[in-house]
Amino acid sequence: MSIAVIRDKICSGNRTIILENERLSVIIIPELGGKIWQITYKPKNKPLLWNNPELRPGKVAFGEQFEEVFFGGWDELFPNDMAEVLNGKAQPDHGEVWSLPWAFRVDDSSAEITVHMWVTAPISNCKVEKWVTLKSGASKLGLRYKITNLSDTDQPFLFKLHPALMTDEHCRVDHGARTMVMENLGQLRGGIRSGPYEWPYLPADNGQTQDMRLCLPPSTKVKEIQYSKEMDAGWCSVTNTRDGVGFGLAFDPAFFKTLWVFTSCGGWGEQQQMVILEPCTGYPMSVNSGIERGTHQLLKAGQSMETGLVAVVYEGLGSVGAIDSNGNVYE
Repeated sequence: MSIAVIRDKICSGNRTIILENERLSVIIIPELGGKIWQITYKPKNKPLLWNNPELRPGKVAFGEQFEEVFFGGWDELFPNDMAEVLNGKAQPDHGEVWSLPWAFRVDDSSAEITVHMWVTAPISNCKVEKWVTLKSGASKLGLRYKITNLSDTDQPFLFKLHPALMTDEHCRVDHGARTMVMENLGQLRGGIRSGPYEWPYLPADNGQTQDMRLCLPPSTKVKEIQYSKEMDAGWCSVTNTRDGVGFGLAFDPAFFKTLWVFTSCGGWGEQQQMVILEPCTGYPMSVNSGIERGTHQLLKAGQSMETGLVAVVYEGLGSVGAIDSNGNVYE
């Protein structure tokens, strides 16, 4: 059994699409960046995505500062993260597409549902498309993305996924990256320093190490962001070790060449406990810097690029050692 329901003004006045099968309920808000607002694991009635308790989702002005209206859920960032000038044009904070309404079409049958969403970015003139598929009986989503440069100019870019996951001190992060770089931003956990390190143990200034897999209590007020320079495999996960329920992504590391991880353990307000798993096409945060270093790319005029991935919800694990391309999770 798979069903799709389109409802007007059900989520704070926004038009929503609800995908549902025996195991998952998925809420999508097309007019707010094509955002996946929530994924609920029905056997435990457990929501997986973090939603801001202090903000209700609603339409925002194009060019708005992302953190000022960060409702939570799962966004996509293109063609940039930090606000910067690309091709002589100022790009807004976190890119063009997260704040725009996306068009959509729903294709459904008794076996599966697919929502196809698309938007054309007004500054870069690139079309971003997303397909979200839920099959009957599955505890995973299939996603596909396609980006097409409709302009006659090569476009510097990054493309980054941005699912914000609800966490607490019982959660841990696992992934297939090797060398990580801790950015000198926010409130880093006790005594650690920014710079590269071998995952998962980051040396602290006192000679000890911090296990970066572990989420911390909100009293620590930690707020960190880091990214990988090398990946052994394209997957990442957050597991709640208390109830054994977790969320993971399996992606193509030839497309998403790096993984960013943002962690807030009370460091962005007491109620802001989250991990954002961010597979990305490159690093660092500045696209211009990455173009100079060869770690970001150009999407050539008229060119398209596309990829697929799996988002899976699992149960009964205390940690994850791998997720394959079909969404099978291994401890």
